[in-house]
Amino acid sequence: MKELRASSTWLLLIVFLVASLLALTFAFRWGGRGGLFLMLLAVLSLFSIFFWLGQDRLIAWFKNNSFSVREIKGQDLWSLSRLQTELLWVSRHGKRSSQNSLEAGRIYITECPCPVAFVSHTFRGSPIMVFSRTLLESFSLDERMAILALSMSLREKLSGLFSQFLFLSLNSFLGITQFLDEISPWNWFGRKKKFEPFQYAGSILMFSVSRLFLTNEFFFKLDRRVIESGVPPKILAEALWKMSALAQTKPLIIPSCFLSQFPVEPFLTAGKPSLHPHFRARIERVIGYFPI
Repeated sequence: MKELRASSTWLLLIVFLVASLLALTFAFRWGGRGGLFLMLLAVLSLFSIFFWLGQDRLIAWFKNNSFSVREIKGQDLWSLSRLQTELLWVSRHGKRSSQNSLEAGRIYITECPCPVAFVSHTFRGSPIMVFSRTLLESFSLDERMAILALSMSLREKLSGLFSQFLFLSLNSFLGITQFLDEISPWNWFGRKKKFEPFQYAGSILMFSVSRLFLTNEFFFKLDRRVIESGVPPKILAEALWKMSALAQTKPLIIPSCFLSQFPVEPFLTAGKPSLHPHFRARIERVIGYFPI
């Protein structure tokens, strides 16, 4: 299973190439050279869209809002690398270890003032985990381990072949809507606040598609996976409680299409669509009662 997850990006590429060859073969059979030429253009265009526009739009959103994102190198003030090593060992050799152990991932830090954690995956790179400095400074060592385990579990879930294809397709679609807004006549005259109807509609559609596949049970399984990796249920419950409380005092208001990349909802604001189950339901599933 480990080798399969590690090679899922290559497997996705192989599936795409095989499908392209089949499409070109049928196009030549039914349309001759003209059909082959048109299908070749279509395949190259689709591949270009996936490759160039399939980058993670969430990372771009953070950078566009002046929130730097950098990889942890050298001194690790929050012991995240050590915590990840401990989680990997427990998930493989601990009493509750399962056949599908957690996978290591690169860890990044963002200077966003809101306490958030999320994962990112692109067609051209391996999945990464991003944590805000505010979150790390607000949490204890045990609570940081719980949030790290949640992020590792979510990264694992989103690394499957189907998840990668869905993620790549949605990000490519969002990239197309951003391009359409950029070239639209209503944004030609240097407006301070751009009018983005295509991105707004695309975000709603992406959220709806994500909601079809990421049900409440998806996040309940994430929590169970964290407990299997060695995090005590009480610590996980306290981390969920704390993140939810901070989301109310320092919410990160982002497009709803990005919510699937967060193990815990980054805002709890009335009127906003929710992808995650309520934190009370998650805590009750983890320790059996609420409040803590």
